[in-house]
Amino acid sequence: MVLPLYAVASKYTPAMYEKATEPITAGTSSAKQNSVTAPAYKDIKGAAITHKYLLVVGSFKDELNATNMVNQMKHKGEGYPYVAISPEGKHRVVYQSSDNDAELREILVSIKSEYPSAWILKLGD
Repeated sequence: MVLPLYAVASKYTPAMYEKATEPITAGTSSAKQNSVTAPAYKDIKGAAITHKYLLVVGSFKDELNATNMVNQMKHKGEGYPYVAISPEGKHRVVYQSSDNDAELREILVSIKSEYPSAWILKLGD
C-alpha cells in the first residue's frame, strides 16, 4: 500500500532544522554538548595548541606535504609557521596563531595575495 506524501510527513520541526544546520567550529561537537570534552588540535609533536585562533594557509591529508610547506615558509622568513593536526587528522599549515582575533585579521589581509585561500580557524568556544 502506498501512502500519500502528506501522510508520511517529516517529524522534524523548524527548531530541529536550525540546530542541525548551525555551523560547527573546531573543538565543538555533539559529544561536547553532552559534557564530554572534544579532542583538541595538537602540533606535530603532540602538544595541545593553546591559542584560540589559527591563521591557516594550507590543509593537507599528508603530513609530509604540510611539513614541506612549513619548511618553505620558514626558509622565506614568513610568519611563525607550524603544522596543527585536527582531531580528524587533517594537517593544517598555520601561518601564525594568537588569542587576538583582530591581530590575525590584519595579517590575513596582508597575506591574501600570497595565500588566497588563507582563513582563520577559531578553536573552542
